[in-house]
Amino acid sequence: MNKWVHLDEDFLYADDVMPSEGTETDRTSPSGYDIPQSVALSEGSGGEVLLRFVYTDSEKPTETEAPLEAASDVLVTRGRFSGKLMTVRVRGGAAAVPAVSARIRALAPVQKRKNQELNFLLLSNILDKKRAELLA
Repeated sequence: MNKWVHLDEDFLYADDVMPSEGTETDRTSPSGYDIPQSVALSEGSGGEVLLRFVYTDSEKPTETEAPLEAASDVLVTRGRFSGKLMTVRVRGGAAAVPAVSARIRALAPVQKRKNQELNFLLLSNILDKKRAELLA
């Protein structure tokens, strides 16, 4: 199974998708470079699933995958400089994607930088809202 889901601006900038903090006059939201244009899902050998987030910039990902959390069955690559999530490899297959979305959301507050926290929240929202389209 290979899926490619385009993320248009109307979807991305909806109040229940785009995370933001602050007041009307002092608001923080993800940088345009930390907002994916699309997400691709492909199945690998052994039933694992690879989610790849495609951004407007040309930042290279880290060279090796790292566990999302300690002793995790989810491996990620991040942007080499920004730390945003570039790929998420789920060893549990497509059925595990909803749980991964919740885990990404739970890890957002402990990220080193605010841009990473907002990127995690945004990707969790995307995975929740586009789940049916990605997993159909």
